[in-house]
Amino acid sequence: MQLTAKFSFVSLLASLLSASALKLNVPVPVPGDVELQTNGKALVTWTLEEGDPEIMSINIQNNFRFFAFVNNVPTAPGNVTGVLTDIPGG
Repeated sequence: MQLTAKFSFVSLLASLLSASALKLNVPVPVPGDVELQTNGKALVTWTLEEGDPEIMSINIQNNFRFFAFVNNVPTAPGNVTGVLTDIPGG
């Protein structure tokens, strides 16, 4: 099932409070995949700026609830791959 724009990736618990300067890019399918899919993998990248946290968590939000995507991710690499576990398409 393809995921659509109804989902937005949100950085929620970035090192306790917030990551006001951390800029997330639009998630993309991992190399070899054609589209984002329920239970498929997604690659999220970001740009760090001075003062950004060393660790963050990313959740996916739709109109009804939040879904955990990745937790306690080091921000220094600038990217993370995670599985869209049980995230409904639509």
